[in-house]
Amino acid sequence: MASSTPKPLFPDGIDDLVASVQSQYSIPSQCIGIVDGTRTATRAYGLAQLPNTPATEDTLYYIASCTKSFTATTLQCLLGNLKGTVSLQTTLASVLPADDFALAESTYATERATLEDALAHRLGTARHDLSYGGRADYTVADAVRSLRHLTPAVAFREKHHYLNLGYMTVQHAIETLAGGEGIEALHERYIWAPLGMRTTFISLATAREAAASRMAEGYTRDAAEPETVIVAPYVDDYPLVGGGGIISSIADMTRYMAAVVHNGFPTLSSEAYEDLFVPRVVAGDSPHKAWSTQLYALGWKVATFHGHRIVHHDGGICGFAAKMLFLPAQRWGVVVLANSDAGGSAGNETVLLRLLRERLGLGEGEEGAEIFAGWEKEFAEILQRAKTARERLYPPASRPTTPLSLPLDAYEGAYSNAGYGLMHVRRTRATDNVPCRSKIASILHAEWPGRLMDFVFDFEHVGGEEFVVWVDTATSSAMVRSGQRGRFVVRDGRVKMLGVNLSPFEERTDDENLMVWFSRVVE
Repeated sequence: MASSTPKPLFPDGIDDLVASVQSQYSIPSQCIGIVDGTRTATRAYGLAQLPNTPATEDTLYYIASCTKSFTATTLQCLLGNLKGTVSLQTTLASVLPADDFALAESTYATERATLEDALAHRLGTARHDLSYGGRADYTVADAVRSLRHLTPAVAFREKHHYLNLGYMTVQHAIETLAGGEGIEALHERYIWAPLGMRTTFISLATAREAAASRMAEGYTRDAAEPETVIVAPYVDDYPLVGGGGIISSIADMTRYMAAVVHNGFPTLSSEAYEDLFVPRVVAGDSPHKAWSTQLYALGWKVATFHGHRIVHHDGGICGFAAKMLFLPAQRWGVVVLANSDAGGSAGNETVLLRLLRERLGLGEGEEGAEIFAGWEKEFAEILQRAKTARERLYPPASRPTTPLSLPLDAYEGAYSNAGYGLMHVRRTRATDNVPCRSKIASILHAEWPGRLMDFVFDFEHVGGEEFVVWVDTATSSAMVRSGQRGRFVVRDGRVKMLGVNLSPFEERTDDENLMVWFSRVVE
């Protein structure tokens, strides 16, 4: 009797769904990889570079925070080689070089925080994603040393609080335990080389040198014309790659997913492999109907969907979005990559959920419509918050009416914060690209290149020593532009301090408590 033909990994109708999603969310391209048992398949849709460069299975995309699973896996492989002398319960302070690691406001946390705490986002430090980088010689050790100056959001081990700096701390620990060997070489040894991942890189310069023509352009929405898609600048190369930064293709990411599904990592023990997916902390509410509460393991989130255990993670950075998910019991997994930050995550989620439902035999659900409605609401709120920032931060009834204490030129200069570094503020003319009131002729301006993104800050005076600080990228992205609170402190006829809310990505309303204070540098 002839054996039945296995079902195609890409179900009927998926091509039409992807085309619809890309149109709906203005996503230039998506690449999908599927693993089902021993079978794998990939497809590429759309344009890697507008207007006419097609995406292929070898097109390179940033995978952003999907990098965290690589960091956790490489650490587990390294710990296996250390034969039990170091474990996930080993404290960070005992692993890292003397005095490198300290958490703000808590000697208790500094002494007790472990590798596992950092991997599970239990350190309690606020995100402070604008604090790191900014210098050509900035190192991962500098990022770790900055933690002592960065305020907490929650108490140590109180709850999950997502922290990229925690994974940079793990990166520093990995490189220290490996005798100074860089994490790129360790990824290569433990993951990339054994799996045949030949188009995966951890720096833009290396990716361009090896495969410049295969690098996708990233796209975002124009802050001035939010319906217009524009090229997003690539993230600056810097060595802070524990929490994000890997560049890969769908061909390689499908190889990686196959290894994740089957524990295809040659030096990873079964126990260490299973430990990657053991939940450590509650990470958030259910994102969709029929999803359970989200839990966080080691570089992976864990939940159930219609009673089936799922393990997943997503990633997003300026211009790119990525999503990975697998079903441990079914040995099935999927990866979706996109070159769009504005809608890329929602589009990836829509495609992934359709594939998940098809694999579980659940039929078409309502998630696609729910995701689109949620995205439209979220995007509208992002635009509205930026549009109304002045009135929201400084309501007319309570807005200071006094003029600045000093001429605007007196506020120019360098300001320093131990955790964030230097901010150089200068006077400039207001341009059409800055959403200031029409009567404002001059503003204060600062630039922060070489950080998570190339940030710019424009200070619009509203009264007294209070300013609206317009935060944006150098190319003006609707996904980043926001208005934040800013304030100068003047004493004895001189500007002494500058405070700015530098947490535009924190989902909190207590912006006064998010102020970062810089001291004026005496010149």
